[in-house]
Amino acid sequence: MNHSTRLIYLLLGFLVIAWQSSTAGGVIKVAGKNIVMTPISVEIRTDVRDQIATTVLRATFINRTKASANITYLFPMGLNASVTQFRWLQNRVWTGAALVGKPQDTAAASSGGTVAADTTMRNYLGGSPLIFPFSDPLPNDSTITVELTYMELLKYSSRQILYPLPLNWGSYGKGKSVYVSFLMNITTAKKLVAIGSTTHPGLKTELSDHAASAAFDTALQADASNLLLTYEVAQDNIDLTLLSSKPDSTDGYFIMLAEPNPRTANNEIISKAFTFVIDISGSMGGTKVVQAKQAARYCIEHLNSQDQFNIIPFNEWPTTFRSNPIPATPENVIEGIKFIEGLWPRGGTNIQDALLLALGQQMSPNTAKVIIFLTDGIAPVDQQAIKKANNQGVRIHVFGIGRDVDKTMLAQLAAGNDGIAGFLDNDSVSNRIGAFYQQIKDPVLRNISVNFTHGDVYDLYPIALPDLYAGEQLVVVGRYRDQGESVAHLHGRSVLQQEDLAYDVTFVGDGNGEQFVPKIWAKHRMDALLVLMAGVKENSNEWKEYRSEIIRLSLKYGILSPYSSFAQAEKPPTDTTGTGGNNGGGNNGGGNNGGGNNGGGTSSALPDDAQRSSAGLQISITPHPIITSARISFTLPPLPPGASVRVELLDLAGQVVATLPCDEPPFAGLHTIFWDATANGTYLPSGAYLLRLTIGEETQTRVIIVQR
Repeated sequence: MNHSTRLIYLLLGFLVIAWQSSTAGGVIKVAGKNIVMTPISVEIRTDVRDQIATTVLRATFINRTKASANITYLFPMGLNASVTQFRWLQNRVWTGAALVGKPQDTAAASSGGTVAADTTMRNYLGGSPLIFPFSDPLPNDSTITVELTYMELLKYSSRQILYPLPLNWGSYGKGKSVYVSFLMNITTAKKLVAIGSTTHPGLKTELSDHAASAAFDTALQADASNLLLTYEVAQDNIDLTLLSSKPDSTDGYFIMLAEPNPRTANNEIISKAFTFVIDISGSMGGTKVVQAKQAARYCIEHLNSQDQFNIIPFNEWPTTFRSNPIPATPENVIEGIKFIEGLWPRGGTNIQDALLLALGQQMSPNTAKVIIFLTDGIAPVDQQAIKKANNQGVRIHVFGIGRDVDKTMLAQLAAGNDGIAGFLDNDSVSNRIGAFYQQIKDPVLRNISVNFTHGDVYDLYPIALPDLYAGEQLVVVGRYRDQGESVAHLHGRSVLQQEDLAYDVTFVGDGNGEQFVPKIWAKHRMDALLVLMAGVKENSNEWKEYRSEIIRLSLKYGILSPYSSFAQAEKPPTDTTGTGGNNGGGNNGGGNNGGGNNGGGTSSALPDDAQRSSAGLQISITPHPIITSARISFTLPPLPPGASVRVELLDLAGQVVATLPCDEPPFAGLHTIFWDATANGTYLPSGAYLLRLTIGEETQTRVIIVQR
């Protein structure tokens, strides 16, 4: 297994334990002032197909600052979600943004005031926010409606798929009310068993064998409880699902999901040899060592009866609770907890000897061997010596605490030993380790590999697969060249024997099915590249190559990344379709996601198939957003002799990228153009474009979205 393979595995494992979702609606920050606006209304429309969720969110804000304000929209996007489209409605006109290859302007999120205000904002936004500074100020007492589309592969846990929707704006929401409209539609190949919410029992739900919906429509306090919606699917033994898409004439994309029965019998669970290596050097004083001890105690208290454990604290020198892992009997667990409670920080940091001591323990070959390594220090480590000493297949999971850790070294340490690297805030150690341990407590298949009998599969992530645990899900993404029937073989070691599990799957030959599978694949590849960047020196040639590839993937697949951003063109395109009334999100518009109080809204948060231009000419685009091809239709009125008609596609900078063929000479009546989403024989990348229809001297435009 090479270095890149291990780093790819590392990231995908970390994404599981760091999983979170976004805060509904976001906020608007006034530039240079400690003023933050919360929305007056939020509309959420979510479509879930076999665990892939596409959410379109509209949030409406009013400027009540008594002055015109330069503003920035801030949205705390979860690590597992990706923004694919952003636009806004102001003065009854929609304006679209396009992805560009430069990082977001993080300075726009600054308070312009106190350090405490900046800290509050950082805590609200989390680690992967959407930041969009608007070019034009928002006049006093005027409204703006922002709309963003994002996708995510929903979290699976014990036959339940989880959709969290935080409805709490923290300190920004105190004493405020937000009108929230939520609708989710679910379709799945697996049989649905239940749907509901423990946090919002009043949620209106409908359920059939393979479809379900959930909705509510009410005013909420902005510091109300977050929504956690779950739906349960039927499952026996180890289930495997393959979602695939093959757009145009390109190679296909797939997602493979495998889950063991969460009610796996105890005699099918592989026992663990579990070692906690805890840094108790002087720098771990205060809350750091308290959190580390709490995390270790939690894990030891939740060990299975057949497991073994040990504890190795270290400063200048390591010590041990026992010389080798011991059975997790009630008596031994009590003794282990007493040992942990007696640990106190002092002295220096010797990572090398602590890990060598842990790896030198005698452990049964029939166990899943795990080290959890907690440290806040910076100390030299001989990576090759550690890997050479790891001759028992131990997975080393590293958790760096605080801001001063050597992230590159720790990432390489975990990657070199088939582990996960996480970097934690002081106040999140216990929760994050606890959640991570719950996922790895019941292994049912270890040393896993997967192959296919047909399809010519390549570019799989992760290449080095993690062990498979009861109640958890193995996610593998990849590409394929050949469509057709295939058999997926899942190999691994169970508690009794070597297993070869076979599943019939199909690689489809078109892109009409799972349209967002290519984006999910691209996000996994981008995330893997981010981990590779963490393993090399910043601004080195390798680092720059990884960054360039992330930017290329971001722009090609239309996914926001740490090195790309949404930008407003100097002459922004307008889309007069789908506009509503004054508030752009009221209840009396035309449709579920309607416009404002004066009506005229669209029936969907996404652009409609057919919408009228400002001059009354109806332009129909089907399907929209455009994945591989589209049918563009419009009806012309009677034209004077010699009149010409041109249909052009422009980028957001106003440059013509394609001219579409039109009937010559033009005639009154219906015209239809079949377009393959190419420009000069090359497929257009994802993003927003302008469709410009010129009839004589009159020009009309329509924003269209291409999604690869």
